[in-house]
Amino acid sequence: MSAKRPLRLYYDGYIYGCYDRGTGGITRYFDSLISHLPTDLQILLTSSRPPQLPHPHHPGLQIVHANPRRWPVRLSRKLEHFKYTLAATLFEPDLNHPTYYIPPRIFQNQRRSRPLVYTIYDMIHEIFSEQEDPQGEAAGEKKACLEQADLLLCISDSTRQDLLRFYPQLESRSCVVPLASSLDCAGNDCGSEHPNPTLPNALATIPYVLYVGNRNTYKNFPLLLKAVAALQPSHSDLHLCIAGQRLNGAEWRQVAELGLGQRLVQVESPADDLLKSLYACALLFVYPSLYEGFGIPPLEAMQCGTAVVASHSSSIPEVVGDAASLFDPTSLEDLVESMRTLLDSASLREQLISKGHQRVKQFSWSRTAAQTMEHYRSLL
Repeated sequence: MSAKRPLRLYYDGYIYGCYDRGTGGITRYFDSLISHLPTDLQILLTSSRPPQLPHPHHPGLQIVHANPRRWPVRLSRKLEHFKYTLAATLFEPDLNHPTYYIPPRIFQNQRRSRPLVYTIYDMIHEIFSEQEDPQGEAAGEKKACLEQADLLLCISDSTRQDLLRFYPQLESRSCVVPLASSLDCAGNDCGSEHPNPTLPNALATIPYVLYVGNRNTYKNFPLLLKAVAALQPSHSDLHLCIAGQRLNGAEWRQVAELGLGQRLVQVESPADDLLKSLYACALLFVYPSLYEGFGIPPLEAMQCGTAVVASHSSSIPEVVGDAASLFDPTSLEDLVESMRTLLDSASLREQLISKGHQRVKQFSWSRTAAQTMEHYRSLL
């Protein structure tokens, strides 16, 4: 009698091609999820990201990479699509879980006969359609995938409620599986007399608050600039560190209008070791977003021992619990007061830091993977 073959999972790695020069939140999610799945699985991941950049690690993982592009872009993409489709079809997966809202690249007969799972990261294109998706193209592509899905994994209860507000018919096919932080912040101590050696010189000896991530409209970044400017009369040495993309022209104009040119430090796309130090040495981490599907940066800040000031919006209270100072993201006065209170009180910061260390224990990638696996098996 032949042994039963291991369960086979196919992850169409479309999103890896969108971050082919670095990492993004979604690729970090799949890197962590796949790396924590049971070791007796066989897993196929297609990836257009160069092999030397981060990918998941799993004993049963096979990664099919795109060939170097020696031909015109359109032809290269067609060849890449065929290569991935053939590899997935020959793999004969038991379940398909694309990394983004596209049909899995696999021949039609297998696509229709295997369970199809999507992760719902947020409903930004639907809620902020005028700014983020004015033609409705992204929302339309997403809707087509949702209608075909057997299961939708929402990364927070808030995201699931938003999903059901637009698509109430999907209630029985949706569930919640929270995310976690991947940063290991052990050893990033800024409490000693010596500056953290990994910090940029510009930050080594100054007090600063930290902002991490992109600055799309819904991220509400201009409110933070205004808050830092409002705090200058009473906290004249306070700086703002921005970790992420470089400021654009409109942002620099606002910085100039607010007189913050000498109070900003930009750290472009920091690697994890530097990011951990930026968190650990900041007086505060501020998260002014109007909307998040989950919001990993506040968890990262808590894990690194930093007091968190975050907006009372969407999924954020669900993630941070009572371990952050929450404010109304439509009120400059509320943000300024939250920041001022913590800047002026080391004991209040320590209280939040202590609560943060306990809060992050409720989230782990092992737990995320176990819950995801449980939902996979319910379809098989």
